[in-house]
Order: sequence, then C-alpha cells, then structure tokens
Amino acid sequence: MIGSGKNIGRTNLVIGQPLAEDVAGNVMPADTNSTAFAICIRGSPAGGTVAFSDSGIVSRADWSIVAGTSKLVPGSAYYVSAGGKLALSGHQQVGVARNGTDLRVSISQVQSAYSQMHLVQGAPATALGVNGDTAFDSSLGRLYAKIAGRWTGPFYAMMPASPPNQVPFRATATVTGWQPCS
Repeated sequence: MIGSGKNIGRTNLVIGQPLAEDVAGNVMPADTNSTAFAICIRGSPAGGTVAFSDSGIVSRADWSIVAGTSKLVPGSAYYVSAGGKLALSGHQQVGVARNGTDLRVSISQVQSAYSQMHLVQGAPATALGVNGDTAFDSSLGRLYAKIAGRWTGPFYAMMPASPPNQVPFRATATVTGWQPCS
C-alpha cells in the first residue's frame, strides 16, 4: 500500500522513518507504544503531507537520523524503537537491510493470534492495543477493530431491547411454493 497523510507530529518526518496512524488518517512517528503501519517514503515538515508505503525498497545514503548509524547492517532485521527510529531489536519488525543503504520494507498487517478485546467508553484511543485487537464501546454498544495501526468502525450498533428481554427484529424474505400446514 502506498499512500499519504497529514504529519500531525511535532517534528519533521524523514525517509525511512516508521509511521503510525490515528483514526482520522493522520500520521506521526511510530514508537514502542504504537504500531507502525508504513515507512516514510517522502518526508514532511510538521503539519505537512507525508508519503508512505508498507512494502518495497527505501534507500538512504546515510541512515544516521533514522537508525543511529550511517549504514544499515546487510541482512539484518530492523524494528521500531523509541522516538520513531529503527533499531536491530524491538517489538515490531518493519524490514530487512538489503545492503548498507537499502531497506526492504515489509510491514505485516496480520492479526495476532493473541488479540485482545478491550472494554472502552466511547471510541478507543489510538495508542490502545495492537493490530487484530477489538474494542467494545459499552456506552453505545459499538464494536471497533484495530487494523493497520488504527481503530476502524464502529462495525455494529446494538439496538435497545423492546419489549424487555427481546431484541427488535425485521426480516425480508420471498416465499415460493408455500403450502399450509395440515
């Protein structure tokens, strides 16, 4: 996926930086408290528009600003680290270095086998949970799912019961070959 969004962070976003996204589609640096959904492929000042991708090759002559060293370690996996940077270890892998200047980006949006259901009041906070988690808004009976680093939904709104202990139901059907019971 290639896309763009508004940089709502307080700093410039640079090529190669892992990105997180809020429910409105705004972009900010990913860190150890968020889930990266893409890598920056065209930088942006704060408040500007950033371009991103979740796959492909990202090249930089000098990776110091993103990874803390001028060159990547060929064949090594790179992960999201604190402060929106890349590191050789971390909670979410975002790519593998092809050589000292190229990162093969591969950000999985696969649901975790250990997803959780969160009970919330209102829409879930962006920082809550990981991809594959669900959140149930008990105040309005709405269900949300965390996909690609952001909460989507609501998917279902419960109807109030009426009369008590019964759920309103409406169905439409076409009946053919009807015969009375004998």
